[in-house]
Amino acid sequence: MVTRLLAGRCESCGRIDGVEVHHVTKLADLGKPAPDRLPWPDLMAARHRKALVA
Repeated sequence: MVTRLLAGRCESCGRIDGVEVHHVTKLADLGKPAPDRLPWPDLMAARHRKALVA
């Protein structure tokens, strides 16, 4: 995780400015519907990761 964060690159789109880590407690939480759905939860679910640099 540290290596991915220090790379400073969004794992979703590849941009290199203003990255942050998104984290969920359980992967099951990713499937819950939300009105303002962002793309990173779907990427986390596809990669089976509870954290993503985006």
